[in-house]
Amino acid sequence: MPTPREIEALTDEIEERKLEKERLREERKELKRKKQRAEKLEKMVAPFLLFLTVLIGALIWFL
Repeated sequence: MPTPREIEALTDEIEERKLEKERLREERKELKRKKQRAEKLEKMVAPFLLFLTVLIGALIWFL
């Protein structure tokens, strides 16, 4: 039969594992959010660069 101290030590160890898993889960979520933000930025920049290129081309053509 485990002693109360052993039970407490095991409980603490289990809690530490849970906290570590939660921390890893949060890190993965944050990395996923950063990746989604980067992809969204890429999708927004491409049309802007195209528009800017066309605008500069038109200015050069008319001048």
